[in-house]
Order: sequence, then C-alpha cells, then structure tokens
Amino acid sequence: MVYLRGPAKLPRRPIPEAARPLITPYGDRNWKLVETGAKARKVNGILGGMCREHYPGLVEVSPDMFEPATQFDHYELAADAMDRSGQRYRNKAERVVRDLSDFFRIEEGKEHRAYQVAVASCNKRVTDMIHDARHQAHIWHYAKVQGRSIKKDKARQVVLTKEEYLAAIPNWCNRHPDA
Repeated sequence: MVYLRGPAKLPRRPIPEAARPLITPYGDRNWKLVETGAKARKVNGILGGMCREHYPGLVEVSPDMFEPATQFDHYELAADAMDRSGQRYRNKAERVVRDLSDFFRIEEGKEHRAYQVAVASCNKRVTDMIHDARHQAHIWHYAKVQGRSIKKDKARQVVLTKEEYLAAIPNWCNRHPDA
C-alpha cells in the first residue's frame, strides 16, 4: 500500500475571537505572528486549505465558455453560497480571503494590506494546488495501477493519458469531476 499525503484539514470553527492569534502582513505573501493564541497554524496553510475547500470547479470565463479554475482569479467568477451562519459573499475569492478572520485576528489598521497579501498568497496556493494534483496523479497511477511506488522527482517526468488523470481526481476536486 502506498501512502499518499493528503492536504491538511482546516481547524474546527469557530475559534473564539480572543483565542485567535494576532497577525500582520509581512512582505508580499507572508505573515508575521504578533500575538499567539490558540494552537496556531501557518496562515498560508490555512489559506491553502480554504482554497481547496471552496474550489469552484468549472467557471464561466465568457458567455458559453467554461474552464477549470486553475487560478485564484477564477474564484472571482464563481458565486458564493450561503454558509451555516447565514453569511454570503460576492464570490468564492472573497469567501476564502474573508474567512481568514475565522482563524486569525488582523492587526488594527492593517486590514486593507492584509487583504492584498491574502489575495497574493492565494494566487500562489491555487497554482501550487493544481501543480501538486498533477504529481499526485502520477504517484497514484503508479501505486494503484502498476503496483509500485515512485518518488516525486520521478513523478515530475511522467505523462499520463486523459483517462488516467481522470481516474486520479484529488479529494478537494471530488465534487467537481467535470473540472
């Protein structure tokens, strides 16, 4: 049996506001911990988890033209649904970025900059998510179909057929097999 590391799960919500770590934007895509709180996870890891959780699947990029969401900009094209708390945002991109406040507090006066840094970070997270899905499909194919394991450096050199890729849909995309 081959172990395929899956994406980390998001922490349970809601985290009491007083227990949320206080963060501030640092650079173009990073964060600095100002004040610790409940068991802190990396901010970009949480953003990556939310990008997977709210993956929109196929999005309409122009009238009658759909394509898989392979960039964070595509999340802006997908309407958001109302969540359990009755909250609805304009689109999936706003949902991902605004839900960061479920896990962290942003340093006062840095909210606008934090939004910009979160969007830049999500651009990277979605690109990485799509890139990693390809390699995981290669590893899965060798493990399940050919009965042997391969390392990631070898997986980078593999090319599969469309049908073989479709047989290895990542778990975050299970709800969107058409994408």
